[in-house]
Amino acid sequence: SQQLETQGANASEFVINTLSSATSNRILYGGDIVAAVSALTKLNQVTNTITESELNKLANIQSNLFNQQNKEGWQYQKKFCQSTKDSPDILKNFEELSTKATVSPSNSFKNINTNNLDLQIHDLNGASATADFSALSNAVKASGIQISLSKAAIQNGQFTKAIIVSYKTLSNIMPKTPANSSNINPAGGAINTNSEVISISFHSLTSSNLSNPIRIAFENANSVGSENSSVENRCSFWQPTIR
Repeated sequence: SQQLETQGANASEFVINTLSSATSNRILYGGDIVAAVSALTKLNQVTNTITESELNKLANIQSNLFNQQNKEGWQYQKKFCQSTKDSPDILKNFEELSTKATVSPSNSFKNINTNNLDLQIHDLNGASATADFSALSNAVKASGIQISLSKAAIQNGQFTKAIIVSYKTLSNIMPKTPANSSNINPAGGAINTNSEVISISFHSLTSSNLSNPIRIAFENANSVGSENSSVENRCSFWQPTIR
């Protein structure tokens, strides 16, 4: 990221190519991941536009970071939910970079499917929308996750773009979380991720609250029978900046 500090966006291509090479075909450790995330964050700060070629490379870099062989490296650093106003978490940072991509104007849908993630970019047409929105890629459909937004919500919110990233391996990389809450049964148990992890952002011309809901349905990777009283399903999310 030193080149980005001194050269700004002019160093983008060099940094992206360097990260692509540095994260490919090798095990990454905690320091490697921290350095890569720092460079990607700085890239997002100094860059206003991303070419379609650069977007493909960035998707592969993000995918490389979430290779299951890097699980131990992720356990030694804590970037999943760390976010400040000036430094978004790694999932949000990738979404923001994706919004800056210049894709072919003839395409209202861009899909990049890598080993460890699936990226979708949708143009939604804002107030001119003529149909409901739903996720289209085969990878998302195969995960059992359903994402939809009504035509009225797109029009009222003047949504122009949707970014959806499905992380195929993140649920296996994320560590178990101790069940400290008294509302979770059994006491002293652990919380495991039971579906693919998705990251979604809808970009609007306005800042008003939603008048219609965004609907997201998950399919559990491991079903829990009603007769099993020691395990329960819960819907969960994280959003570091929520109030």
